[in-house]
Amino acid sequence: MRVLLINPPMPYQIRGHRQTPLGLCYLSSMIKPIAESMVFDCNVSENIEDLVCSFSPDVIGVSVLTATFNSSVEMVSRISPLTRNGCMFIAGGIHASIYPEEVLHNGFSLVIRGEGENTFYNVLSAIASSKCYHGERGISYTNETGVIVNNPNADLITDLDKIPFPDRSDLPFHNYEHESILTSRGCNYRCFYCSSSHYWGQRIRYRSAENVFAELMLLYQNGRTNFYFCDDNFASSRELVRKICRMILTEGIHIKWSALIRVDAIDLSLLRLMKESGCSILSLGIESGLNSFHKTIKKMSVESIKVAFERIKQAGIKTRTTWIVGLGDTYEDEYQSLQLIKELLSEQVSVHCLIPFPNTEAWNNAEQYGIILERDNFNWDVMNMTYSPHLLDHVGFKHITKEQVITLLNVIRNELLPYGYDGLHRKFGTFLDSTIIKVID
Repeated sequence: MRVLLINPPMPYQIRGHRQTPLGLCYLSSMIKPIAESMVFDCNVSENIEDLVCSFSPDVIGVSVLTATFNSSVEMVSRISPLTRNGCMFIAGGIHASIYPEEVLHNGFSLVIRGEGENTFYNVLSAIASSKCYHGERGISYTNETGVIVNNPNADLITDLDKIPFPDRSDLPFHNYEHESILTSRGCNYRCFYCSSSHYWGQRIRYRSAENVFAELMLLYQNGRTNFYFCDDNFASSRELVRKICRMILTEGIHIKWSALIRVDAIDLSLLRLMKESGCSILSLGIESGLNSFHKTIKKMSVESIKVAFERIKQAGIKTRTTWIVGLGDTYEDEYQSLQLIKELLSEQVSVHCLIPFPNTEAWNNAEQYGIILERDNFNWDVMNMTYSPHLLDHVGFKHITKEQVITLLNVIRNELLPYGYDGLHRKFGTFLDSTIIKVID
């Protein structure tokens, strides 16, 4: 059996989406014992049509995110005539998991919902042996009478060490910004605008430090030296991070790595250990300058954020901060973020609008959060973070107009220029891509 796993193109690629499609790589490694698998990333490689013709897959799996739903459907319609008779199209990913009916009505035969390694393996095993897979948990499909069936959810994988390392063998690693590694799945917080806990679960499951380090060493021995720990909440287990850092130092390998981390997950001793083991930059979702927001949503304070940033600077680690327009109740509330940005002075600042992803509180209860949504004929393409030039035509806010958002982003850019930031700040119609890099120390 031949299985082609595709990461569809991300719309509005300004600087390009350059993250290793780990989900597909995990699936590929999982099914190696029963199938010849290949991973293809449309964001770094071209000519998917030629590959479909030459590889001639029996099954095509597509990772369907909210922002790539339209491109996924378009791609499937384009390559479907090139496949052999009976080729099966299977969708996975967060958008397919939330809206299986929508996906099944647009060229797919099966949807695998949620964490997919075990379910995908079981489905392919059934197909290979000509058995029925309709009883498999965690799938959605259309039965013989045309009715869509959503089976009960599959159980989450409790022991992540049992999953084989991601199969990256088909990917041109030099086309990615870094090599991604996942040390855990899940997030024990439930921010109203984030979909992570809906997909992975609110309980965090961890890999062992030995398992993570073995994968890191394998990649290092194959020439990778720049890594990104892409957990939703890296260092939620400080002991796990300490063990990984000590293994890096004991082995004496020289690498550079970064991670996404919460302010309250760090202390100075841990930061110094991270720095010594190769940590170069930490990404922190500060989001707002409002103390009320942090106390209610983040369960911390603006003062604790300032203290944490002093510790990060003491450790000699650079920072990247993300900020969200749309979290306040007034224009003045939104403007407070600029004041905190100036105090923290992280090396990279990324400002974007609040994006109410499906199945989050922000989407399900938009009115409660002052969000104006036009759900009818919603264009999923605009959900591509700061790369969405038309987002404000689909998402609005009661307390701040479209014009005020654009003004605010311009104000942030202009007021940060004297602090040594370079405005990588391109204008696309009525929206601004607002990542700003600090170019002097």
